[in-house]
Amino acid sequence: MSKKTPIIQEKRISAAEIIIGACVIAVFILNFRYVDMDSTTAWGLDFWDSVLHGRFAELYPHAAENVYGAYHKAFAGTLLHYIVLAVPVLPLWIAKSIFGFDVLSSFGSMIYVKLIYAAAFALILYGISQICTILKFKKNDIVWTMFLCATSSFAIIPLFAFGQYDVYVLLLVVFGLLFLMRGKPVLFAVLFAFAAAIKPFALLVYIPVLLLKEKKIVRILQYCLPIVGVYAFFSLVSLPFPGYTDAMASSEGNASIIGGMLSSEIPMSFGSVSLFITAFAALSIFAYIRTVDEKNENECLIYFSLLALSLYFIFGKFQGYRIIMLVPFLYIVIMMNKDRFRLTLAADMIAGIGFSCAVPLYEVWSMQNMKGYSDGLSGKLSPIATTFQALIGSEAASGKQSVSHYLIEVLASMFIFGIAAIVILCAPAIKNKIVCHRYCACVDKPLVWLRVLIPLAFIVFRLLIVL
Repeated sequence: MSKKTPIIQEKRISAAEIIIGACVIAVFILNFRYVDMDSTTAWGLDFWDSVLHGRFAELYPHAAENVYGAYHKAFAGTLLHYIVLAVPVLPLWIAKSIFGFDVLSSFGSMIYVKLIYAAAFALILYGISQICTILKFKKNDIVWTMFLCATSSFAIIPLFAFGQYDVYVLLLVVFGLLFLMRGKPVLFAVLFAFAAAIKPFALLVYIPVLLLKEKKIVRILQYCLPIVGVYAFFSLVSLPFPGYTDAMASSEGNASIIGGMLSSEIPMSFGSVSLFITAFAALSIFAYIRTVDEKNENECLIYFSLLALSLYFIFGKFQGYRIIMLVPFLYIVIMMNKDRFRLTLAADMIAGIGFSCAVPLYEVWSMQNMKGYSDGLSGKLSPIATTFQALIGSEAASGKQSVSHYLIEVLASMFIFGIAAIVILCAPAIKNKIVCHRYCACVDKPLVWLRVLIPLAFIVFRLLIVL
C-alpha cells in the first residue's frame, strides 16, 4: 500500500483540522437564536422568579403569563423539566436581576446558554472517551472518535442552531451506559430513569440494551421499576400545582415524540400498524433471544443502541434536532470497524450532507423563526422559498409534486442511505464474514477536511430560504 494512504491507526488528526472544526462550531455558536432556546431559557428564569420571590405555588401560572415574551407561552412539563432548565440559567437570572437587561434579545445570554450546551457536550465526549477505553481503543482511536463526534453535523446543528436541551438527556444516556459497562447496573437504571422522564426516546436505548444484557423476567421487571418510579414521582409531585393539568392538556409535550414513533404506518387488512414500532419490537425480541459472548458484550450494547435509534430516525417522524442522540453510538461503531473506515466515513458524509441540506428545506417554519445575528436575516421568506411554497401549493392542487418536494426526498434519501450503510457495514453478522480490502481502512485527508465543512451546508441552504 502506498505511503500516501496510511491506515487510520497510523494517521493523527492535525492541528489544522481541529482549528477548522472549532471555527465551524464558532460560526454556529455566534449565530442562530431559535425560538425553542428562547422558550426554554424563559422557563428556567420563570422558575427562579417564582422560587426566589416566594411564589413557588404559582409556578405554572407565572410561566403562562410569559413575562419574557417567549414564543411558547405555556410550560408543559413536570418539576423535573423545570429543574433541568432552571439550574443552568441561575447565573443568567442573577445577572438579569442586577443589570435589568432583556434576556431574550441579549447576544450575551444566547452565547451563555450555548456555552452551557457546549459544556454538557464536552462531558459527553469525556463519557465517550471512557467507553472507548473500556472497549480497548488505542489512544489515537479515542481522539478520532471524539473528533468525529464534535465535528458532526448531527451534533453541531441540533446544539448550536436549534439550541435543544436534548443534550442533557444524551449526557444521562452516555453515562448510564458507561456505568453499565463498569458493572454498576443500579446507576445505569437510575440515570436512564431520569433521562426517560425528561424525554422518552431514552427508552429506545434502554430497552434493547436491557434485553440484551438481562434474560430473567423478574430482573427485567426490576429494572423497569426506576423508569416507572421516577416518572410517577415527578408527575404526582407536579399534580397539585395550579395550572399544571391545564398546561399539560394544552400542549403536546412528550406526546409529539411518541406520535413521531407512530407516524409511519403499514396498511393492513384490519387497519394499519406503525412501521417503527414493528421494527423496534422485532429488534427487542432479537436482543432478548440473542446470546452474547462476554468478550463482545460491550460492543453489542453500543451497536444495538445505534440500531434502535437508527430505526427511529429512518422510520419515525423526521425531527432534525433529535438526531444528536445518534452521535456517540454512530462514531464509536465506526471506530470499532476501522478496517472499513473509508467506506463508513463516506457514508457518514453522505448522511451529513443530506441532513444539513434537507433540514432548512423541510422545516421552512423553523428557518423563519431562527434569528441569525451576524447575517442580518429578517426572517422573511426569500424569493426562492416563496417560489417553492407556490409550487407546492399549485402543484399539490393539481395532484403533482413540486421540485422542492423531490429535492427534499432526494436529500432525505441520502441521509437514510448513509445511516443504513453504516449500520449494515458494521453489523456483527456481516463484518465477521466479509473481510474488507486494506485500502478501505485508509484515511483521505481531503475527505476529512470536507467532512468538517459539511455543517456549513446548513447555512447555505438556510440563506436560500430566509432573507
